[in-house]
Amino acid sequence: MKRPRPAGSKPGRSVDDIKQAYTKEQLAEIGAIALIWNQVDSYIDFILLVALNLPLGLWFEVTKRINGMDGKLAILRTRAAQSKILTDDARACIKSALDAVAEYKTYRDAIVHSLVFDIDKGIAQRIGSRAEIHQILVTMEALSGLYERLILIQAELRQVDLLFRLADEAGAAAIYRGAADPSQLRRERDVPTVTAQVQEHRNRRLSLPPLPEFPSEEDRDAAAMDRMQQLSQSPDKLGNPKQD
Repeated sequence: MKRPRPAGSKPGRSVDDIKQAYTKEQLAEIGAIALIWNQVDSYIDFILLVALNLPLGLWFEVTKRINGMDGKLAILRTRAAQSKILTDDARACIKSALDAVAEYKTYRDAIVHSLVFDIDKGIAQRIGSRAEIHQILVTMEALSGLYERLILIQAELRQVDLLFRLADEAGAAAIYRGAADPSQLRRERDVPTVTAQVQEHRNRRLSLPPLPEFPSEEDRDAAAMDRMQQLSQSPDKLGNPKQD
């Protein structure tokens, strides 16, 4: 779905009006991806509040000063690794979810910061801050596949949040008052239950069909011909006014 721009890759057909570059369905899916990502991003901020046991008044002050998503995920990974309460299975679940967030962010960034590259082949491109160029698929299949993953990772993060709550040793001591080892009790009684819930969400996400790969040159040329034929028959599909 995303790749470095191949050497010798040449732009295809393009237009200045973005509403003519993409179908209404593509534009709606791109907008949905952009908006749901904001929710995923905010939930990572909330998990940081839990994981670092921050006072509510410092929440935004801290999270908005951390160096982007990479910095936030690195802190959460460290917190999970250092916890004496979380099991190996719980850490694996957290790692899987955070890895997915990092991966999906690269797709989201490439899409929302992209430029049209080839309308008929469903390819856009993004020029990064270091002048690196990547291409991204913006076909409906690719966009819908990413959106579905963002929906599922959002639900998965809600359960990951519970694991970070269980990782709090002070919280374990408050629940299991008088126990010789409250952290061990929480590790044995509570963590496996929530881990199973996270695994259920993770399995749903991992069972999705793979995101589409870039088609071969022959497949792209055939798809481009089909698309041009469809558009010649229905010009309104690109947001153009219907002709009387």
